[in-house]
Amino acid sequence: MDAIIEQLVHSAEPAIRYKTRVDLLGEDPTLPDIQRLRQEIKQCARVRQLLSERQPDGTLPHHPYAKWTGAHWVLVMLAELKYPAGEKELLPLREQVYGWLFSKARLQAIERYMIAGRTRMCASMEGNAIFALLQLGLADERVRLLVERLMA
Repeated sequence: MDAIIEQLVHSAEPAIRYKTRVDLLGEDPTLPDIQRLRQEIKQCARVRQLLSERQPDGTLPHHPYAKWTGAHWVLVMLAELKYPAGEKELLPLREQVYGWLFSKARLQAIERYMIAGRTRMCASMEGNAIFALLQLGLADERVRLLVERLMA
């Protein structure tokens, strides 16, 4: 097991190194060297690829729920990678996700799945958005509305 942990701690991927040190080994995420490691995540090839299609306004040219290329999935993946929280350049992606989740079409889809007053649909869209927005430090008052939607 020690050999595996040693490999993870020395991985070329900063997200793997960060998660190993913080989540597996319990190192304090506020330590300066751990904070520097988290900043490295912003520059890794995987993150650059995820954000490579951003337009001049910071949005992505795909439907927010387009698998792996839409704003929803990009934010979820960035959250999973432990991308640093509170980065303002991600706000346009947040707005794309909110625009979709609070759109008339999405609300109508939810209503279509009401049976005997109860919603019968997958909660992963709202759930993943809540996770990503909280993890990335991008949550605002609208996250509470998504939580209320899930609870309903």
